Amino acid sequence: MRTMILALVGLTTACTTDTDTDAIETDTGVDTSTEETGSEETGSEETGTEDTAPPAELALIGDWIDDWGTDVVITADAVIFPWATQTIHSFDNEAESLLAVDASGETDVWYRYDWTMQDGTFWFCTAVFDGTSAEDAAGRADSDRAAYDADGCGGFAFSQLLEPVAIRGSWTLPEDISLEVTKTTWTASEISGSIAAWSNDEQYVVVNYSTDFMITDQHIRRDWVVVDDETYLCETSVEPGTLAEAEALSRPDHSGPSTGGCHDNPWTLMSPTTHD
Repeated sequence: MRTMILALVGLTTACTTDTDTDAIETDTGVDTSTEETGSEETGSEETGTEDTAPPAELALIGDWIDDWGTDVVITADAVIFPWATQTIHSFDNEAESLLAVDASGETDVWYRYDWTMQDGTFWFCTAVFDGTSAEDAAGRADSDRAAYDADGCGGFAFSQLLEPVAIRGSWTLPEDISLEVTKTTWTASEISGSIAAWSNDEQYVVVNYSTDFMITDQHIRRDWVVVDDETYLCETSVEPGTLAEAEALSRPDHSGPSTGGCHDNPWTLMSPTTHD
């Protein structure tokens, strides 16, 4: 907000003068002083940098995973995929669009990413992936955000940018079992599966132990809870099942995880080795 400084200059009247002319001359000296035209009216407070708003922060900044299982990291300077890092050229949060360039090859390749926020979730579209310049990428047809979940991204749906499972990191379980949880994998005692679904609000994760997409009944659900800064884990699935079956399971009783609630047994204490 620009602040206007109004210089209020009073008229000084001589208290001991012989004529009216002397008083007028004294008034004129005050009226033409630098107090009316000095730096207080025209200085930096009216036109200086104090009134300049700080640069906006890109709305998409975060450590994400999309609904295809792709690791996506967006910083103030770059869009980072497992296979490439693209430098952010410009963005517009109101227009929900950003321009980035991959300068790793012989020729710069320009990208434009459009997004929309729906029900608290970012939906992300690679609108241009073969631009020859910033102007070329910016000038291509806009994405249809109204059809974000259908065909608004060049005939395809936008991808969701999701917060990864909250308990990713390195853990130690009882009997010195090591557990590694990444954005996409769950590995315990060297047995690894892919994370198929999770909810940080409901605190569960479903791991698929099949490497054959035709085999769909090898999903195991696990729930976690944090009590007094301690993290506990329960293997909710009694046996493997489909993803839908695993997600439909009821959350175990987590009111006293150190004493019971996980199939009549205590929950398993997870001790952090390192934690992201």
